[in-house]
Amino acid sequence: MSSSRCSFMRVNSAGLTDFYDEMIPDVSDAEDCERKCIAREKVGDPCRSYTYDKLGKLCYINHQDSRSSGRSPLATRNSDLVHGTLDDCIDCERILHVAFSVQQVIL
Repeated sequence: MSSSRCSFMRVNSAGLTDFYDEMIPDVSDAEDCERKCIAREKVGDPCRSYTYDKLGKLCYINHQDSRSSGRSPLATRNSDLVHGTLDDCIDCERILHVAFSVQQVIL
């Protein structure tokens, strides 16, 4: 997947730093954390959420979102945290390929 085709819903000043699949150090900002989240796929299952710690420059990625894990990022309020939940990923090339294939069959 490409991060340019994905969007995240962000919550500032909140996050989950005690519930994650992987912690990545030396991450420059929340956007970089989003890119690292998208790059980490676990057996075809994309990263569903992340928490970025601005002070520690740490990216906590998770293959579950708060809804599926039953945990709210709002439980941990901290101005140094940014939490993102994967909202949507669209593979435009695949959609166009399928649409073109259907059009060919119809014609």
